[in-house]
Amino acid sequence: MQRREVLLICAAVIYFLVSPAARGDCPSVVTEDDAIRVLTKTDPNRIVDSDKPCVSASINLFTGLRSVRNIPLLISYLSYHREEEPGEKEGLLLHPPIEGNEYPVVIALSRGADETRVPLLIIIESDGTSQLERNNAAHAILLSFLKDSDFNGGIQYLRTAEATIGPSGKRNLEFALKYLQTVPACIRFKQECSNAFR
Repeated sequence: MQRREVLLICAAVIYFLVSPAARGDCPSVVTEDDAIRVLTKTDPNRIVDSDKPCVSASINLFTGLRSVRNIPLLISYLSYHREEEPGEKEGLLLHPPIEGNEYPVVIALSRGADETRVPLLIIIESDGTSQLERNNAAHAILLSFLKDSDFNGGIQYLRTAEATIGPSGKRNLEFALKYLQTVPACIRFKQECSNAFR
């Protein structure tokens, strides 16, 4: 085995030792139906601490599935902030930080690419959503393009949509675009970010 493979295996073992879902804090989430049941019965705006491990496990399960039918359910969790792992506050990370990981639905929806972009755009344009939800929706759209190393494509997608929406939708989209200038991807791809926002 190569060194990289050994490190990945070690990281996976350590993750399963410290992750709440993997430790068994949520043994009820194994299948897609289990995850749907948990997310459907939980109010995304009133999640009690005892439900958080199962909510996180459910969202994480969807991240790997890329299930189109569950996009509306996942979108309802755009403002859900995950619990920190043990030692995370102290800077003890067993893996490099993953962009969007604070809000796990951002990652889950970014994996859906084309299927998730229009519903996320509707969230950004809506006055009936919070700024946090609009920011996270924009972030998911941007990350959906980054998986193909197309930073500019994410910004262009949002700019193109801006030309077709009404005044309040444009205002909401502008705020979301300003937010995107602060995300780690924009810092990592500083030149591309600068060019995209000209």
